[in-house]
Amino acid sequence: MQPPTHPSVTYSSLEDQGAAAQNHEMMTCNEAHQEPPSKPDMSLRRLGRTSLRTLFLGSLVLPLIFIFLALLWVDAIKLAVDQDAQKSWVSRLNTDWTTRLVTISTAVIRTAVDFQATLATAMIAGIMLERIGIPLHKAPFYSIIRAVDVAPSNLLLAGKIRFKRVTRASFLIYTIITVEVLVIIATQFLSTIFLSDFDNATVPSPFNVTTVPIFTTNDTDLRNLWLTPPSSSWTFAEAPSDPLLIEADFHDTGHVYRGLLPLEDDVERPKLRKFAGPLPIIDHRVTCLSPRLINLGFDFNNNAPVQSRPRLVGRALINIASYPMLRIGNGGNEENSGNFTCALPSGDELDDSKRQITLCWPFSMNDGLPGNAWKISMEDRLVPSLDIGSQVVLVVDVVNASALNRAYQSSKASFSTGGNDGPWAVLKNIRDVETLRVTACLTELSFQNFEANIHSSWDAREPRLSLSRENPGSYNTEALRWQLGATLNRDSLDERGILTLEPRPEWTTFNEATNIPADPLYFERSLTSALPGQSNDSFVFLSNTNPGVRVPTEAVFFAHTSHVNLFQDTLNDTKSPALALQAVLTRMTQMLYYDRITQLDERRAAWTSFATIAFLPVRWTGFVGAVVIIATHLAIVVTVTVLFLKVTVHSHIGSYWQAIAQVVTKDTIPILEQLDGMKDKEIKTWAKDRPLDIKQNGILRRREDGRVAFSMVP
Repeated sequence: MQPPTHPSVTYSSLEDQGAAAQNHEMMTCNEAHQEPPSKPDMSLRRLGRTSLRTLFLGSLVLPLIFIFLALLWVDAIKLAVDQDAQKSWVSRLNTDWTTRLVTISTAVIRTAVDFQATLATAMIAGIMLERIGIPLHKAPFYSIIRAVDVAPSNLLLAGKIRFKRVTRASFLIYTIITVEVLVIIATQFLSTIFLSDFDNATVPSPFNVTTVPIFTTNDTDLRNLWLTPPSSSWTFAEAPSDPLLIEADFHDTGHVYRGLLPLEDDVERPKLRKFAGPLPIIDHRVTCLSPRLINLGFDFNNNAPVQSRPRLVGRALINIASYPMLRIGNGGNEENSGNFTCALPSGDELDDSKRQITLCWPFSMNDGLPGNAWKISMEDRLVPSLDIGSQVVLVVDVVNASALNRAYQSSKASFSTGGNDGPWAVLKNIRDVETLRVTACLTELSFQNFEANIHSSWDAREPRLSLSRENPGSYNTEALRWQLGATLNRDSLDERGILTLEPRPEWTTFNEATNIPADPLYFERSLTSALPGQSNDSFVFLSNTNPGVRVPTEAVFFAHTSHVNLFQDTLNDTKSPALALQAVLTRMTQMLYYDRITQLDERRAAWTSFATIAFLPVRWTGFVGAVVIIATHLAIVVTVTVLFLKVTVHSHIGSYWQAIAQVVTKDTIPILEQLDGMKDKEIKTWAKDRPLDIKQNGILRRREDGRVAFSMVP
């Protein structure tokens, strides 16, 4: 192929020009190498204003974006495990915005990286032109990319580069180019890398205002709840509680403040994360102690229309000064006493293989409520304005069924006290055989409405009441006892599946301002009115027997098996009647409350937050990978910038005319003038038959005539 000619220009022989140029260049190179190198121009002005903005703004934006994303990750992971979720700013956003923020941030990161990669490419081209050397036929390409926007990949795609002079520098530059290209490729997948940390997580929804029912009622629930199983195992909120105190003659659960959730929906209650509003709170404290028993005996009441069961009669005395949690009630004295008549199992029900227990509320018609026969009060009562004593429940346990049956048949049916077994007073028959044991348990069932806060960082649980496989006809109560804290070592609230009620000093009394005031004794009245013996139901007990329920293993017309199993399993497992009674009474008050809540008309505003499913960061793996990628990019940009300012002199980023002028030399003029119509491949073919080696390396330097231009090197 012949090169085109221009008639207005007279050309000399290319071979002659090439030979002369080669001789002249060799002399010039020798002279140039003998001169001291030009002093590097460290001025940032050589980068240009646009490049400086790209360098500094990008280096500022990238860390700021990652700091923002790191805060997002920290808050989202905290939210995913619900630690202090009410203070989480992510919880205040629509959770869909989390992925959107990551997508937007990724776009900003890629933009900043691309701009900086373009700048780094231009600076690398300058370093290669001035210090490393490139083939002659690539000189225009490397010169021009200092002025135009290109990517590092353009340097890799430019073809094989022959390094002849500075091996270490050449290797460093080529490594930098390769790594930056890989970084650019990796940034295209930043969204995927970030989203690899995402997963579905349970998080609290933003706080919303809703209305909840106010427990205001002064009537009495007359249903026999003792014969009815609970319809659920309702979760509840519990404040930090006192530890169980076990002493030589008493067991004390300490204050156990429990808030009943004013939510009817059994789906909402376990998902509750935050509640601020009115709710009823009860102190389920139970103290069981060993009473001093006198005047003990049996009463069969054989003259009744329907023969009643045997009854244990006597008088119980409690020395208030001996127990730190007790106070003298209204009209009481230091040693309070009360008569009791508690039903016992009949002779045909006695079986040493089956535990027989009676819960008995001492009562007389002048005492008001069953269980208030004694003028004794618990210290620090939740409703201090009450002028009646705390509830007293006697628990009568048959220790030896055979001995009790013989006592029934004896003409001298009397008992003597045989000391105490922890909170139990032990009773012996006339043959000095331990037959019964009795403990007096005091509790508070009064409630009050408070404004209080509830929170949790876990899903609450409401275990279902299920039949036991090991004991047909009985219920498996392990999950229920776990939830109610009816264990010696009370587990954390999240393990029990209940919510956290803030401490008592944080509560405020709720100003009801309703037409129907709240009766603090509602639970006491309803619970005791359901006791057999409160009515004329002589089929169960005669009216002159103290109200109470039998909790044997198997019986008809007594407490439902679910209540029996809960009480007896707790007692067998913990040996504490206080925990056993607390578990049963808690479940009974919940039954009363949730049966009543659907009938309440008064409602008030409350703030609630429930658990929802959101797509959030739950790990750091992808984030750390993205940090490594961008940190590598910034390190490359800093390294290239330092090298450019330190080792180059004549390169100005973004200067188009300079880029062209510096490659128009006596070495390139023959090609420019004669081969302007050829493609690069055609020029390589044409140059094979010419003495001019267009693959020979050259560098950009100052020539002897003072001009900075691309020159061949030997």
